Amino acid sequence: MKAAIYMRVSTPDQAEEGESLELQKERILEYIKAQNWKLFKIYEDAGLSGGSTKRPAFQELLKDTQNKLFDVVLVYKIDRLSRSIVDFFNTLQLFEKQGITFVSITQQFDTSTPTGRFAMSMLASFADFERSIGIERAKDSYLRRLKNGISSGVL
Repeated sequence: MKAAIYMRVSTPDQAEEGESLELQKERILEYIKAQNWKLFKIYEDAGLSGGSTKRPAFQELLKDTQNKLFDVVLVYKIDRLSRSIVDFFNTLQLFEKQGITFVSITQQFDTSTPTGRFAMSMLASFADFERSIGIERAKDSYLRRLKNGISSGVL
């Protein structure tokens, strides 16, 4: 099977620490090797929010999906693909339409079963919830700083 890897981090700090691009790549490549699959391509978006599909590598992944250039897409975690539940399921639907398998290497679920689909939808919902909470906190912080006369840029 030909495997495509999609990796993303939202901030420069994430690129260096935590679930860095390097960590994601290392772990996914280990998984591909264990499955005896062939790497087709790595798609990488650094410093871009998962709340939007307007990411260069993500758009390239979608284009290559439509051309069915690979058999499986791997991510480190579901929220690396998208933090929008609508965008996540639209993307997953495109994969399924093209006969492409989706794998999150740290969140094992079998989408051929009702329980597996439910688990995946819960993880996607949680990613969307986390994004919404982050937006709410940023807005509250901005308004507090504005009230205190501290310029903090544009929201």
